Order: sequence, then structure tokens, then C-alpha cells
Amino acid sequence: MREKSARSVGSSSLKTMEGDCLSCMKYLMFLFNFFIFLGGACLLGVGIWVIVDPTGFREIVAANPLLFTGAYIMLAMGAMLFLLGFLGCCGAIRENKCLLLFFFMFILLIFFCLHKMKVINLTAKGPTGELSVTWRGLLHFEKNSCCRL
Repeated sequence: MREKSARSVGSSSLKTMEGDCLSCMKYLMFLFNFFIFLGGACLLGVGIWVIVDPTGFREIVAANPLLFTGAYIMLAMGAMLFLLGFLGCCGAIRENKCLLLFFFMFILLIFFCLHKMKVINLTAKGPTGELSVTWRGLLHFEKNSCCRL
């Protein structure tokens, strides 16, 4: 009889440890995704601000027109992080498998895109070993400062 009560006490404490650990992971996932959500909202706001009111950035953009494209990239990255953070937060708090699946698929898509860009970057060198003009324009910020190309 004592053995059964000892087993039930041990298994109940094990179940509460599992529950506590999963609860802690749930709230940590919510917290990290909330910060991603806030960062995406900030990037989205700054991107919209630069596109709608470019007067403050006119001198900077006039020096390098490629920087105006950066505002659209910042807008797209902000929207992507905003959506990613939203899916992660809602999926974690509500424990919704569908939202968490979309969150995972979105992160997997980002990973594959980054991998593809790395492959393109490695194979972008022409027959002379130089990067194409387009890649040099995209990657060149200042001589010997950013990518050392």
C-alpha cells in the first residue's frame, strides 16, 4: 500500500514539474516574441515615416539614392518581424497549434531565403573573380568599411 502511495506522489510531482517547465517555456516564448513584435513595429513605423516624410532625409538620400531603397527594405523587414512576433505571441499564449505551425513555417522560409542569398553571394563572382556591378552596388557602403570587397 505504501509503495502505491509513494508512486502516486512521485508521479504527481513529476507531472507538476512538467507542467511548470512547459508553462515557463510558454511565457518565455511569449516574451521573446513580444520583443520581436515591438522591434517589427518600430521598424515598420520608421520605414513608413521615411517614405511618407522624406524631407528630413533628403540630404542623406540625395548623396546615395540606394538608401531610399533601404527605406522599402526596412518597411518590408518591419512588416515581416511584426507578423512573426504576432504569430509567435498569439500562438504561445493561446497554445494554438495552427498559429505555431505558421510561425514555424515562417521561420523556416526565412532560413531558406537566407541560405539561398548566401549561395547566390558565393556564386555571384564572375569569370574574373570580381563581383558583378549590381552586387558591388548593393554591398558597397564605404570603401574598406562594410564588407571589405
